[in-house]
Amino acid sequence: EMIDGTVGFYEGFVVPRLEKLGKMDRYLVSFFGGSRNPYQENITANLSGQLIKQPSRWQRLGDVLEKLGLVSKEAIQAALNLQEKSRKPETKETTKKTSIHDRLLAWMEGDLFDEKCIGEYLMDMQAISPELLRKGLLHQVMPSNVMEKLSRQELVFLLEISMLLQSLGRGPWLFNQILEMTNELIKCEGSYILLSKTESQEMLMAIPTGPGKDTLDGQTFPADKGLAGWVFSHGRPAIVSNVKKDTRFNSVIDKEAFGKFEIKSILAVPLHINGELIGVMEMVNKEHGEFNEQDMNLLTLVANIIAVSIDSVFRIQEINC
Repeated sequence: EMIDGTVGFYEGFVVPRLEKLGKMDRYLVSFFGGSRNPYQENITANLSGQLIKQPSRWQRLGDVLEKLGLVSKEAIQAALNLQEKSRKPETKETTKKTSIHDRLLAWMEGDLFDEKCIGEYLMDMQAISPELLRKGLLHQVMPSNVMEKLSRQELVFLLEISMLLQSLGRGPWLFNQILEMTNELIKCEGSYILLSKTESQEMLMAIPTGPGKDTLDGQTFPADKGLAGWVFSHGRPAIVSNVKKDTRFNSVIDKEAFGKFEIKSILAVPLHINGELIGVMEMVNKEHGEFNEQDMNLLTLVANIIAVSIDSVFRIQEINC
């Protein structure tokens, strides 16, 4: 009962008490600088976890396999050790395989890519069979507890975007169209993919849709500010029904980037490739009602599918080098 009453306790007791005491936590902003308020950040994180009972978040393949009871923690650690030892130092020299025949031979011999995934090391160790690895990979990208809740329309949508991403011409335009399809399904005004630029601690607005998309394209944002920055920093999804009441939303960045277009509500999920956090996917301004857990689950699945496709694009580039 105490856990179920957490949100009501915060809104009905904590907030009025802070107001009465003059919002003492505001002094943390000047202490930490950069408009940060760790007190509010952590309360918001805790409340988000309470409001979203089963948050959808990316899990590493090793964690998925262990959770499903397919391999032991010791076997996973041994595979990780093998993976670390086998990593080759980066080199600028590349060998171009000019024919399809050469590429197929390299693929069959297992030397097309420099690094195996942890699942392949587990198979080499005979700690897991290909069938069980297949089960783990599918559960990683499409968790069964999420898939069971999808409607027929949503399943057809996932099939459609998966088929589209099989196209050889996977340019930015195709990802843009998939976001437009997602906008139509979830019924929101716009959506964005922001990719991290680790060298500058920024995120690049790579694929914007909706109002102002032409001016947004190519803009950069601090990787530790705003709601997207919070999702990226914590690796957790977030649903905000009213941005004016959420301390994670940065109105200054919003006004500079979006101009007259007003953001009212946001759904954001982290974007991963092989466990590495590379950016954030956002949807803004649901047309009717509020973003909900089903929307979050669906967007997480879309993010997983897109991440796998982006990774494939990178690998194709490696082949053609």
